[in-house]
Amino acid sequence: ETFDDETKEQLADLAPIDKVDLMRSREEDKKKREDDASNDKKKDIRIAKLPECAVCGAQDGLGVELLHCACNVVRYCSNHCQKLHWKEHKKLCKERRSSKATPKS
Repeated sequence: ETFDDETKEQLADLAPIDKVDLMRSREEDKKKREDDASNDKKKDIRIAKLPECAVCGAQDGLGVELLHCACNVVRYCSNHCQKLHWKEHKKLCKERRSSKATPKS
């Protein structure tokens, strides 16, 4: 393992047992940072899986009840967000609804 100049100076001034303690401390700190980063990623993944508004990103279940569009592909937190997204979503929505429609016998 390579050390920066500051660490090399600290190690040079220490007794052998103190060097071991310093190395353990640094390893423990490194492991803790890695564990914290791993836990943060897990939290992000859980949050990302929540359904969210296609426009503003409001997440379902966090004080917001999302509404499905008629095509059932996207969700919106309000009529306002649905209207803002309609121009972009209109073609897909109409295609999905027409493909889901069953011919009457």
